[in-house]
Amino acid sequence: MSFFSWLRSWNRSRAGERSATAGSPRKRTSFQPQLEVLEDRCVPTYSLAGSYAVGADYNGIVAADINHDGKLDLIISGKTTYDATTATYLGNVAVLLGKGNGAFKPAQNIPVAHGGFLVVGDFNGDGNLDVVSGDWGG
Repeated sequence: MSFFSWLRSWNRSRAGERSATAGSPRKRTSFQPQLEVLEDRCVPTYSLAGSYAVGADYNGIVAADINHDGKLDLIISGKTTYDATTATYLGNVAVLLGKGNGAFKPAQNIPVAHGGFLVVGDFNGDGNLDVVSGDWGG
């Protein structure tokens, strides 16, 4: 018996109980849980989450296949340190190449003048994805 056919029969039995007891005090009915065996199904599973060292204070993340291997890569951008002499934040872009199984290779860090928001696209029309990182001021 499928769940939906069980639910329909349960609703019908409940409707019969309600109509039979209309106008009389409501009786308590005992509920007896039943076990139902479902057909075999292939349910996807999730493995434990991985962690990757990319630093702190990151505020931009993009998933794209930047090296044309058919696997999604992660590009993460953010501020790393404050430079008091120039009154600006020094930034970092971390690139994690995908392995194709949901995991990533260790981060390759690229220092940038300002780490912030990320945009990925083919901006120069050469067929390769380009990564642009901008700060809060543009």
